[in-house]
Amino acid sequence: MSQIALLTKKALSWVVLLGGILVGVLGLVVLDRRWVFDARWGYGETPSGWFVLSAAALFGFIPLFASVIATRNPRRAGFLFLFSTPFALAASFLTDFDRLRYGMVLWYDLLGYSFLATLVVFIVPGLFWLGTHRLNWAPVVSRPESVSPGQKIFRFAGTAVLLVGLVLIGAVVLAVLLRPFQMDCDKQAPISSLGPGQVVFVARVVRTVGPCVNFSGRHMCGGAVAIVQEKFWGIRSRIVLLTQGFFEHGEQYLIDGVHSDGPLTRFLPIVGFKPCNHSARLKDAEVDLRILRDRSPRSGVRIIGNVTRYNGREREAAPGRNVVITGPSGTVIITTDKQGIYDVTGLPPGRYEIHAESRSSKFWHTDCRSGGYELKSGDVGGCALDIE
Repeated sequence: MSQIALLTKKALSWVVLLGGILVGVLGLVVLDRRWVFDARWGYGETPSGWFVLSAAALFGFIPLFASVIATRNPRRAGFLFLFSTPFALAASFLTDFDRLRYGMVLWYDLLGYSFLATLVVFIVPGLFWLGTHRLNWAPVVSRPESVSPGQKIFRFAGTAVLLVGLVLIGAVVLAVLLRPFQMDCDKQAPISSLGPGQVVFVARVVRTVGPCVNFSGRHMCGGAVAIVQEKFWGIRSRIVLLTQGFFEHGEQYLIDGVHSDGPLTRFLPIVGFKPCNHSARLKDAEVDLRILRDRSPRSGVRIIGNVTRYNGREREAAPGRNVVITGPSGTVIITTDKQGIYDVTGLPPGRYEIHAESRSSKFWHTDCRSGGYELKSGDVGGCALDIE
């Protein structure tokens, strides 16, 4: 009977220990992803943004380190859990500070959710470890009689590497599972500027990962491992993990993304996306590829875009179509090439309007900006035109 009781105590201690480690890893993963999100969108400058980061840090570091301490010293781990409880409760409550300030959420509802979270993550484990110490339960890991300084350093380093590895694996999994962004959602202008954190390159998908869907007879997944074939901006790795998109095995893509800049994943070759980026299958990215390979004009204005039509299954290039470009020097009519692209260089600076010259009664759809484009010397402008 005593053996069964001992095994039950060990099993219960391991459940609480591993649960704390798992919660800590998830908290640090959320901290990393939230750091990236705030850096890209500026939400970290709001009070709620700072409190979200604080709550993620508390819900990550404290359960993780306290659970590791509990393997040898349950009493110290229990005190660490309970001492951190009021800070975690306050940070959790204030994560919705902006909505709370404007009455968009009820304070007692928010307080109830915050208390439930701190109860499960901090109070229950803290009381459990203090209780095991009070009842003289054996530690999860028995304390050796003598340990040399070298062995202590080796064990500490091994534990640190293991925990960092778990956090990085969690960050990669979460990045793959994130909801995909639409690619090039407005097409109002070709790719024309490159900034910090942005990565632009051509890559071939060698393996798809994450949630998958069948779309128009194509099997596409939310993540992919890809080999970089042509580098334009900001990318150093030869192999990258693409996330938040729709990728097909064996397909080539122009990737216009952002490198993960979280505190934990900034050194990993993980590429995500912002909405309205220019990522696309290589055959659909001819305009952006020309711009990237030719670079910006040293003088004058360049206007480039494409014309497509629907063939009953997908959009394809529409060669031989006339595009009208009106600017300071008058009107220019240019015919699209075999790839459905119109391209004019050396135009004077000024405001330009672009529209299609229809040869039939079919209706033209245009994503060109209403009112035209104000372009300076060295600028690149243009838009996509669709014909039914």
